[in-house]
Amino acid sequence: MLATWFYRNAIRPGLFLFDPEDAHDLVANLLPASAPLLNIGKEAIWGEKVQAALPRLATTLAKNSLANPVGLAAGLDKNAKFVSLWPQFGFGFVEIGSVTAAPSLGNEKPRLFRLPQDQAIINRMGLNGDGAPAIAKRLAEAGRSRSLGPIALNIAKSNLPDLNGDAAVADLLSTFRCFQDSRLAYVTINTSCPNTHDGALSEISQFREILKAINASNQQEFPLFLKLSPDSTDEFISMILASVRELNIPIAGFVCGNTTVARDNLSTSAERLASIGRGGLSGRPLNLLMLAQVKKLNELKDAEQQIIACGGIASAAEVVAALAAGASAVQLYTALVYHGPFIVMEILADLALALAKVNTTVSELVGNQKLGDLVAANLV
Repeated sequence: MLATWFYRNAIRPGLFLFDPEDAHDLVANLLPASAPLLNIGKEAIWGEKVQAALPRLATTLAKNSLANPVGLAAGLDKNAKFVSLWPQFGFGFVEIGSVTAAPSLGNEKPRLFRLPQDQAIINRMGLNGDGAPAIAKRLAEAGRSRSLGPIALNIAKSNLPDLNGDAAVADLLSTFRCFQDSRLAYVTINTSCPNTHDGALSEISQFREILKAINASNQQEFPLFLKLSPDSTDEFISMILASVRELNIPIAGFVCGNTTVARDNLSTSAERLASIGRGGLSGRPLNLLMLAQVKKLNELKDAEQQIIACGGIASAAEVVAALAAGASAVQLYTALVYHGPFIVMEILADLALALAKVNTTVSELVGNQKLGDLVAANLV
């Protein structure tokens, strides 16, 4: 559509002249003044025909009513500074964080890198953020003064090298407790991705203690989601599911997935990748990894558990594929960098019109591959 074409050809080239983190900060500073532009874009993208079809996007996630299944992934609004603005982009829900117990500056710069040929990003931010007490206070203030859409919280262990065992449990629990008075759609707990069997056993043991502690402190009974890396082995996923069932702790679902350490099948040169070094890869290359994990988990999870698909979502076709594979909702982040602020509205417009053509809804599409193929064939 015209708005996204204009961003790609007129705005993005200028932004990409800046260091990625500097460009991110520049755009963040401009966000509060963007509401009028977003409203103009919405009027242009969501004409009368789209507006009539938008109710077909309504769905439910962890017993929360969503206007649509497209959410903002954790990592962009880490400190809950813009929660009142995201619904104007079209997002049906927002996940803030990852939030850690104490404030952190994160890793040394540079720590954010673009891979334009792959529409991807590599980051090693190091969980920089304002810390749980400050973010909880900010979220409470936003809730008192504005009408907010569904907001979820992503929590993670503080980025400290020796934080393990009981100390890791206490660290994560202190973050969770800061938000007991917040209004949250759900809480996501990050799970790491060990690369050895012994490492997996150690991670599962710590995960069990974290889950028990959080469940015991979950006074508001927030729905709990577990975020899985796309690099997780089938063995690790099976161990996670077995632990959840053995502990008999209600888990609402899973986020599939996080960034990947893999560098397979990229167009970016090996020399460029070597110069960047370590970090998590996000964006378009994750899409197939994410879809495979969603399909696998959909076969293994309990019937009432839901999946949020996150990885390489940048079009209505990719939303349809994720929902048909078994996801109840999707999230995006990197797509905003490469396609601009109107990409969510455009995805929703395309999806709503395609659903209308076959007289179906998002809820009916979830886990229905045959219907997904039919909807995909009717995308504009």
